[in-house]
Amino acid sequence: VPGLHGRLGGLFRSNFSLPLLTISNNRAPVRVVDMAFEDPQRGTCYEDDRCGWSAGGCAAQVVISGLNASGTGVDSWGPSSGVVFERCAFIRGYDITIEMGGVDGITFTKNLWWHHQTFGMWAGAPGPAGVSASHVKILNNVFWHGQNNAILAPLGNESLVQGNEFIHNHHVSCFNASGGQVALGGSTWLVFRSNLIADGAITDGDPRLKWTGNTTPFATHGFELNDGLTNFSMHNNDIRN
Repeated sequence: VPGLHGRLGGLFRSNFSLPLLTISNNRAPVRVVDMAFEDPQRGTCYEDDRCGWSAGGCAAQVVISGLNASGTGVDSWGPSSGVVFERCAFIRGYDITIEMGGVDGITFTKNLWWHHQTFGMWAGAPGPAGVSASHVKILNNVFWHGQNNAILAPLGNESLVQGNEFIHNHHVSCFNASGGQVALGGSTWLVFRSNLIADGAITDGDPRLKWTGNTTPFATHGFELNDGLTNFSMHNNDIRN
């Protein structure tokens, strides 16, 4: 799915009940190149709560799923696989930019995430080997100015996060709590190396919703390392948080 004549093509939505793109139960190679996925400034689901995290009111910008019809496990044909996103821009994703569940073999390279509303990348549904996303490669991307975690995902089975820039994410105390630019937990055989993490700070909030990030000592950390990390390697990262 290339952009028009090698330039950045675009998809835009004002109705948040459906994703801009859903790739479901895929087995064949799919490559999405030079595309922009954009939500408007302050969409309707922003009103649901502090960071757009709503009770079913706002679909993710892009969904990649290999789940069965009930959403309780991986489809009988196996997880979705063979999907590549390259040189794409994900702009103001409400409230999750990339949502994954039941996937194995997904690659993101040379993409830009800008100002995701809650999570830049989230994997929270059942997946193979007890993780939501296996053999995921997140390579040479930029995650910039997202309100909450750039990545909140259990990644496993030789997943690799390498050469990315995480800049000024989690700059709002979305849930009136400190947090990390990257949050990892429940991951097996994950390598996190040669990434830049910089400019972490709580700098914004919405007085209408009585956020307290600017008046209480909440902080933005480089990482949140949560329960369930096994055989996890982190090295050669440049942390300037």
